[in-house]
Amino acid sequence: MQTLYDGAGIYTVSMNRNSVINGNCVHDNPGYIDKKRGRGGFPGGIYLDEASGGFEVTQNVVYNVGKPYNYNDMGYTGFHWAEREMTNNIHENYFGILPDCEKKPNLCREYNRLKSTNLYGVSPESENFLTHIIDNAGLEEGYKNLLDM
Repeated sequence: MQTLYDGAGIYTVSMNRNSVINGNCVHDNPGYIDKKRGRGGFPGGIYLDEASGGFEVTQNVVYNVGKPYNYNDMGYTGFHWAEREMTNNIHENYFGILPDCEKKPNLCREYNRLKSTNLYGVSPESENFLTHIIDNAGLEEGYKNLLDM
Protein backbone atom coordinates (compact mmCIF):
# COMPACT_ATOMS: atom_id res chain seq x y z
CA MET A 1 0.00 0.00 0.00
CA GLN A 2 1.16 3.50 -0.66
CA THR A 3 1.72 5.79 2.29
CA LEU A 4 -1.61 7.57 2.64
CA TYR A 5 -3.30 9.53 5.39
CA ASP A 6 -6.72 8.18 4.43
CA GLY A 7 -6.24 4.47 3.74
CA ALA A 8 -5.98 1.04 5.30
CA GLY A 9 -4.95 -2.54 4.71
CA ILE A 10 -8.62 -3.30 3.97
CA TYR A 11 -10.67 -0.39 2.59
CA THR A 12 -14.33 -0.27 1.53
CA VAL A 13 -16.57 2.42 0.16
CA SER A 14 -20.37 2.66 -0.13
CA MET A 15 -23.15 0.12 0.39
CA ASN A 16 -22.20 -3.50 -0.35
CA ARG A 17 -24.98 -5.75 0.93
CA ASN A 18 -24.03 -9.25 2.11
CA SER A 19 -20.27 -8.63 1.88
CA VAL A 20 -17.91 -10.42 4.26
CA ILE A 21 -14.41 -9.44 5.41
CA ASN A 22 -13.16 -12.57 7.14
CA GLY A 23 -9.92 -14.27 8.10
CA ASN A 24 -7.45 -11.50 7.25
CA CYS A 25 -4.28 -10.40 8.97
CA VAL A 26 -3.35 -6.71 8.70
CA HIS A 27 -0.20 -5.58 10.47
CA ASP A 28 2.73 -3.16 10.45
CA ASN A 29 0.81 -0.38 8.73
CA PRO A 30 1.29 2.69 10.95
CA GLY A 31 -0.18 5.03 8.33
CA TYR A 32 1.07 8.40 7.18
CA ILE A 33 2.43 10.71 9.85
CA ASP A 34 1.99 14.39 8.99
CA LYS A 35 4.62 15.96 11.25
CA LYS A 36 3.67 19.49 10.18
CA ARG A 37 0.06 19.06 11.35
CA GLY A 38 0.95 16.73 14.21
CA ARG A 39 -1.41 13.94 13.18
CA GLY A 40 -1.33 10.67 11.39
CA GLY A 41 -1.34 6.95 11.76
CA PHE A 42 -4.88 6.83 10.45
CA PRO A 43 -6.35 4.30 10.29
CA GLY A 44 -4.14 1.49 8.98
CA GLY A 45 -6.31 -1.58 9.73
CA ILE A 46 -9.88 -2.06 8.42
CA TYR A 47 -11.60 1.09 7.16
CA LEU A 48 -15.28 1.24 6.18
CA ASP A 49 -15.38 4.64 4.48
CA GLU A 50 -18.09 6.87 3.00
CA ALA A 51 -20.89 5.33 5.06
CA SER A 52 -20.10 1.79 3.94
CA GLY A 53 -22.84 -0.66 4.79
CA GLY A 54 -23.83 -4.31 4.52
CA PHE A 55 -20.53 -5.74 5.79
CA GLU A 56 -19.85 -8.55 8.19
CA VAL A 57 -16.32 -8.08 9.54
CA THR A 58 -15.23 -11.11 11.55
CA GLN A 59 -12.26 -13.28 12.51
CA ASN A 60 -9.63 -10.74 11.42
CA VAL A 61 -6.35 -10.10 13.23
CA VAL A 62 -5.15 -6.48 13.13
CA TYR A 63 -2.08 -5.28 15.02
CA ASN A 64 0.68 -2.68 14.89
CA VAL A 65 -1.48 -0.19 12.98
CA GLY A 66 -2.56 3.39 13.67
CA LYS A 67 -6.17 2.35 14.33
CA PRO A 68 -7.46 -1.21 13.93
CA TYR A 69 -11.01 -0.34 12.77
CA ASN A 70 -12.61 2.84 11.52
CA TYR A 71 -16.10 3.70 10.29
CA ASN A 72 -16.59 7.01 8.48
CA ASP A 73 -20.18 8.23 8.35
CA MET A 74 -19.07 11.32 6.40
CA GLY A 75 -20.48 13.61 9.08
CA TYR A 76 -24.06 13.17 7.87
CA THR A 77 -26.89 12.77 10.31
CA GLY A 78 -30.33 11.32 10.03
CA PHE A 79 -31.86 7.88 9.86
CA HIS A 80 -30.47 6.96 6.42
CA TRP A 81 -26.83 7.25 7.53
CA ALA A 82 -27.35 5.71 10.97
CA GLU A 83 -29.17 2.84 9.28
CA ARG A 84 -26.11 2.16 7.11
CA GLU A 85 -23.78 1.81 10.07
CA MET A 86 -26.27 -0.53 11.73
CA THR A 87 -26.07 -2.86 8.70
CA ASN A 88 -22.43 -3.62 9.55
CA ASN A 89 -21.74 -6.50 11.92
CA ILE A 90 -18.27 -6.14 13.47
CA HIS A 91 -17.57 -9.14 15.71
CA GLU A 92 -14.96 -11.67 16.84
CA ASN A 93 -12.01 -9.67 15.53
CA TYR A 94 -8.68 -9.43 17.30
CA PHE A 95 -7.29 -5.91 17.51
CA GLY A 96 -3.79 -5.27 18.82
CA ILE A 97 -4.29 -1.78 20.16
CA LEU A 98 -6.22 -0.32 23.04
CA PRO A 99 -7.18 3.32 22.53
CA ASP A 100 -5.80 5.94 24.87
CA CYS A 101 -9.15 7.38 25.88
CA GLU A 102 -7.65 10.31 27.76
CA LYS A 103 -5.57 11.52 24.81
CA LYS A 104 -7.95 10.49 22.00
CA PRO A 105 -11.53 10.32 23.27
CA ASN A 106 -12.92 10.06 19.71
CA LEU A 107 -11.29 6.61 19.38
CA CYS A 108 -13.11 5.42 22.47
CA ARG A 109 -16.58 5.82 20.94
CA GLU A 110 -15.94 2.94 18.54
CA TYR A 111 -13.96 0.99 21.13
CA ASN A 112 -16.80 1.18 23.67
CA ARG A 113 -19.31 0.12 21.02
CA LEU A 114 -17.20 -2.82 19.81
CA LYS A 115 -15.36 -4.05 22.92
CA SER A 116 -18.06 -6.55 23.93
CA THR A 117 -17.87 -8.40 20.60
CA ASN A 118 -14.15 -8.01 19.70
CA LEU A 119 -10.92 -8.70 21.57
CA TYR A 120 -8.46 -5.83 22.07
CA GLY A 121 -4.82 -5.89 23.12
CA VAL A 122 -3.75 -8.87 20.99
CA SER A 123 -0.17 -8.94 19.70
CA PRO A 124 2.30 -11.58 18.52
CA GLU A 125 3.70 -11.58 22.07
CA SER A 126 0.29 -12.41 23.58
CA GLU A 127 -0.61 -15.87 24.84
CA ASN A 128 -3.96 -15.55 23.08
CA PHE A 129 -2.45 -14.68 19.67
CA LEU A 130 -4.54 -16.25 16.92
CA THR A 131 -2.03 -18.17 14.83
CA HIS A 132 -4.74 -20.31 13.22
CA ILE A 133 -6.27 -17.21 11.59
CA ILE A 134 -2.89 -15.83 10.52
CA ASP A 135 -1.77 -19.17 9.07
CA ASN A 136 -4.86 -19.21 6.83
CA ALA A 137 -4.91 -15.49 5.92
CA GLY A 138 -4.13 -14.26 2.43
CA LEU A 139 -5.62 -14.75 -0.99
CA GLU A 140 -7.93 -17.67 -1.54
CA GLU A 141 -6.51 -20.34 -3.83
CA GLY A 142 -8.51 -19.20 -6.87
CA TYR A 143 -7.03 -15.69 -6.67
CA LYS A 144 -3.34 -16.40 -5.96
CA ASN A 145 -2.51 -15.89 -9.65
CA LEU A 146 -3.06 -12.16 -9.03
CA LEU A 147 0.26 -12.13 -7.17
CA ASP A 148 2.04 -12.92 -10.46
CA MET A 149 0.81 -9.74 -12.18
